[in-house]
Amino acid sequence: MRRQSILITLILFLFNGSILADDVGIAEVRLIEEENNTYSFEVDIPPSLLATIQSPILPSHCSFIGNPEQVSVGPMRVVRYRFSSGDTPLLAEDELLLFWQRSGVVVTAYWLDGSSQREFFDRELAGIRIPVNRLRELEINKVFLLRRGLMDAISHLGRFWLLHFLLLLACSMFAKPHNLAKLILSFATGHGLSLIAADLGITSFQSEISPIMMGLASLMIFGTIAYHKQRELRFWPVLMVMGLMHGLSYTSISFNQPVDLTLLQLITARLAFNTTLDIFHALVATGLGALWLYIGKRKFSRYIHTGTVYLAGGLSLTSILILLPASLSTPLAMKNQLNPTLPASSSPRSITPTPSRPVELSDPLQGFITITPFEIRCEWLIRARDLDPHTVKSESGKLTISTDEQRILKDDLILRFNKETLVAVDGLQLDASVIQADFVSVGNYGVTTRPAPIAEPVNEAVIGLTMAFVLAEAPSQVSVKLFPYPEKIPSIPLTFTDPWGSTSELLTRESSTVNWKRRMAGFRRPTIRAVSLEPVTWPVLTIIMLIVAGVILFFTRRRWSINLRYTMIIITFVIGVATYPFVRASAPISLSRGVPAEEKLEKAMHQILVNIYRAFDYRTEEAIYDRLAISASGDQLALIYLQHRSAMEIENRGGARASVDDVEILEISDIRPLEGGLSLRASWMVSGSVNHFGHIHYRKNRYKALIQLTSQDGALKIKGIDVEVEERVL
Repeated sequence: MRRQSILITLILFLFNGSILADDVGIAEVRLIEEENNTYSFEVDIPPSLLATIQSPILPSHCSFIGNPEQVSVGPMRVVRYRFSSGDTPLLAEDELLLFWQRSGVVVTAYWLDGSSQREFFDRELAGIRIPVNRLRELEINKVFLLRRGLMDAISHLGRFWLLHFLLLLACSMFAKPHNLAKLILSFATGHGLSLIAADLGITSFQSEISPIMMGLASLMIFGTIAYHKQRELRFWPVLMVMGLMHGLSYTSISFNQPVDLTLLQLITARLAFNTTLDIFHALVATGLGALWLYIGKRKFSRYIHTGTVYLAGGLSLTSILILLPASLSTPLAMKNQLNPTLPASSSPRSITPTPSRPVELSDPLQGFITITPFEIRCEWLIRARDLDPHTVKSESGKLTISTDEQRILKDDLILRFNKETLVAVDGLQLDASVIQADFVSVGNYGVTTRPAPIAEPVNEAVIGLTMAFVLAEAPSQVSVKLFPYPEKIPSIPLTFTDPWGSTSELLTRESSTVNWKRRMAGFRRPTIRAVSLEPVTWPVLTIIMLIVAGVILFFTRRRWSINLRYTMIIITFVIGVATYPFVRASAPISLSRGVPAEEKLEKAMHQILVNIYRAFDYRTEEAIYDRLAISASGDQLALIYLQHRSAMEIENRGGARASVDDVEILEISDIRPLEGGLSLRASWMVSGSVNHFGHIHYRKNRYKALIQLTSQDGALKIKGIDVEVEERVL
């Protein structure tokens, strides 16, 4: 009995091992918005891998509705989690967290307004994070950016309030009231200078250093109070440098959009971030200054003052010691990010296919209908023996179908299905744009075509027939009818697959038409827009205010009182900083020439590549070429078209091409000016997926190329491209 148990365990282990060996570790997920702030979160997973997933971690204001549901659809199991977001819908700052044993997920979000978004998310150390803002297009205006900067400032104070308070406490204990205002304004001046530094392209340093420097500044002031009680040193330059460092440490808002924000948008958000902190500093410093004035008139004030200095100084030193290890470990973490390692399931060796065990069809005819906003693809699996083919005996004595007979069978099926398959969209019948048939091998991991015709055993032979119907717009209702209904077949199982799930239907002689209906009619096709570098602009009003402040500082010394001079300088400073990102003018052409920064080119190249890959979402060559022309010059159109078709084809899948889910720029280097444009070396990663005969297949390629860009009609376009590295990653 024990031997039998061991044998059964070994067999099960080997069986699961063969499944996992071919598993790429990527799950297909859908987030569907329903009525009344309720949502469905669905995942397609093979039954053998159910243990690798569990309930997602929801935002704090969300709660699950009922228990998870499981539905079998074809070879996959669909697990559905329903949840409510309370009184408000999902917010841009919300995120879902998956503690799944998966290398990544492809998430398709579908919203009630008809918009949709499809994104790829890799696994991180903390799990698979799914920020909602990456799944929904939002209007990024000035109000939104200012709000995000305010929220980031509040979040920052929630983490580092003690360090800010200690610094303000040190300033209020050290300086007299009029000098306290000078210290607070010095820190705010440093914040304002950080906006100018960022606008000039000065990169930031580690954000972990700024809190440590604030702790050191507090410790320095407390030490001065303790050992130089009668001597008031000038600490305003220190506070100004602190404000500059603090402003440069937090260079971007915590908002991860698929389309990167421009530099001016980041400066706008940072202005709100800095201003919120400066207002907080002014209010707290005013309160602390008034408190010390009150304590100074009380008995035992000296002992309270001295005790506070040593206690607060000790807290400053403790904070430094706590934050220092994290600051020292950051450079190593950044180095690891520059040299990432691929997950085990995404390593290059995973591209070697594991032999798939043949699977015999349980039905003479099976249908798989894939519906996208751009096309409908009808795929049929047909058992060859039910077609009564002419057979010959092989040397081993098996009955086989010769290659000549295979050609006759395929041609006959193409004619019959082209005539007898009726597909209608919103009541309008469509004609197939592509129809092809191949003898295929059906295994546990999908359908593969024969690389070369062979004599097929009649009892194992399967024909895969594909029909594609191009759509002018996203459908709301699709009907499929097989006419006349085959007499030898009692029923035909159908699987409808759309971007938001799969459903099973059954064609019978009594009901030979099936209907599909979804909320896809309002689908907005991906935006393909011309790309141009962000123009160089100058903050004209800020420059004028700086000039006015200089005039007041140097030419009114004998005419105006000190208080009036300082008041006017503060007013001009506030006006200059507040209008910095808003009142601007284009720079003269002579000032805007030169090689653009890597940051700007990285954003431009990302959008150009997204445009190119999104163009292939369309299905007719004319539509593809029209959209490629937005980001590529005429000489490169045909080359890019052919290269993309070849790169994203799934091997041995009958010409099935993966649609791109994600484009990631890895590096931009070797930027050089050329006549009429520039050249650069870029490396990027492209992830894509395709549903083929009920199975989802994934591709991930890495490229490195020397690219020439030119400016035509005010837009950047690819003039030339020399691919140096094309590597299959997945």
